[in-house]
Amino acid sequence: VHGGGHDIDNCVKLYGSLADCYRLASYKIVKEMVLLQRLRHPNILQLHGYCYQDSNDISDTLTAITELGSPLEMIQLLQTSWEDRFHICFSLVQLLHYLAHSPLGSVTLLDFRPRQFVIVDGELKVTDLDDASNEETFCTSNRDC
Repeated sequence: VHGGGHDIDNCVKLYGSLADCYRLASYKIVKEMVLLQRLRHPNILQLHGYCYQDSNDISDTLTAITELGSPLEMIQLLQTSWEDRFHICFSLVQLLHYLAHSPLGSVTLLDFRPRQFVIVDGELKVTDLDDASNEETFCTSNRDC
């Protein structure tokens, strides 16, 4: 967890407790690692391993090791062939179908932006699952359902 990161800074501004905000950010990373471990699909970044270290020198260090990809850049995407763009779109469709019918139930990506994805060997992969949710949403009107 990066103590000066965006999530920590926003949390501290809202709630004032660095320790609690650090704990929340740590929880989100652990949640993300569990999801990466449980959700196995070619379009989800592969978690190779993780290490949790709690020592006197370094307190509460959590490290995740994943496969490496290139950030999804819209400008580069527009410069690729239509076949490559079609393949990336099809990869996204396959990912969304899997998430809708995953072993954990329907999983929703609450933070759905290009920066949440990378390209690994030509395949689109989601990297950021810390804001994913498998809680079913309820209908409040007929139009919602």
